[in-house]
Amino acid sequence: MGETFKAAPEEVAGAAVLFDDIADDASASTDYIRAECSVQQGLGAGVLALLSAPLAATADFMSSRYGGLAAVTRSTGVELNRVAWMYADQEAQTYDALNANILFEELIDAHYDPYTPAPGPAAPFLDPVTYRKAEEVDLPLSEVGAEDIRQVIADAAGWLGDVDDAIHAATGWSPLL
Repeated sequence: MGETFKAAPEEVAGAAVLFDDIADDASASTDYIRAECSVQQGLGAGVLALLSAPLAATADFMSSRYGGLAAVTRSTGVELNRVAWMYADQEAQTYDALNANILFEELIDAHYDPYTPAPGPAAPFLDPVTYRKAEEVDLPLSEVGAEDIRQVIADAAGWLGDVDDAIHAATGWSPLL
């Protein structure tokens, strides 16, 4: 019993659109991490100042990681869209359908025949199947500003906040900030 391979171009194109949406989320996450998770003003001169460098390094690492994920996912979407155009004319086994839909054709300096695919991204495929992401990415603005950090610490570890308050009341200086 032989196996057959069938690719529905609209299914492949739908996967391409989904990958592009995921790349948008990864790119938005990169921007969010850069804006909301970096230590831009420092954490003062107290104990928390020791965390500035590790937090900044972690934000840089995660930002780079999500940026790379966005690039890889977007290029996967581009290639899936190209494949959808190739499968659209599979019976003829030519690259005519793909080559006729390549974007920026003025940048292509060589002739591409039915047996040679042109490089570059293709136009969006017509009527791709819609796939939904498992979860939508929600990137709310951070709720805690630098001036609220002492209260956040006091709420999380009451004794540490009490010690900080006592030192601040006696000296006017906070070891946390």
